[in-house]
Amino acid sequence: MGLTTIALTLTIAGLAVDSNLVGGDSPRGRNAPQPFLAMLIGATAGFRCSLIPLLHRFSFAGLMIAICALARLHLKRKELMNG
Repeated sequence: MGLTTIALTLTIAGLAVDSNLVGGDSPRGRNAPQPFLAMLIGATAGFRCSLIPLLHRFSFAGLMIAICALARLHLKRKELMNG
């Protein structure tokens, strides 16, 4: 069923408290929009996937996993080449 409402609410509240926009002093505060946007994009993608047939969902999930794996491999190789 996914993340519970409590988990999402606590995550968003924690990001808001750490945010530099409200006077938070966390060094992670400046990156607060990134996790929020990731949750929003994930929720939107999950909703859109629920509207397509099951076989297409598995194909889409496999494609996304492959893209993420290739991106990670590329970044790792780039990191190793730069020292």
